[in-house]
Amino acid sequence: MSRYPEPPAGATRVEIRVPFHHIDFLRIVWHGRYIEYLEAAQGAFLREHRLDLSDMQALGFAFVVAETRVRHLAPLRYGDVVRVTCWIDGDESRIDMVYELCDVATGKRVATARTSLVTLTHQAELCMATPDAILERLRAPPVRGAGG
Repeated sequence: MSRYPEPPAGATRVEIRVPFHHIDFLRIVWHGRYIEYLEAAQGAFLREHRLDLSDMQALGFAFVVAETRVRHLAPLRYGDVVRVTCWIDGDESRIDMVYELCDVATGKRVATARTSLVTLTHQAELCMATPDAILERLRAPPVRGAGG
């Protein structure tokens, strides 16, 4: 399997128009802004799976990012619309989120990324396995239009 496979049909997608304040002196998106784009897609994904902050609090857990990797393939510029597609690839001991970022106008893949989320209890104790209550929601069909 490819390190960054094609997104599955049910993946979460968000579109973001690049604002002026995301551009650096080279007139391209500053690399640190890509994390914000990942967060937007991750947030939509978690809402669709009823695992947003308030849902997680009710379940007695929290997610924290343990690792982030971004591979930049082509630049984004002011005014470009980027489609960020997000899905999971592994959910047992940690939740591996996979992302594909594409320029909507050209259809060209501009970046790929992965983040790993681990689960903590409200006492800030690391869960060595993803709790069943979370797995049930991750494995259930997404609730589209859930605030994404």
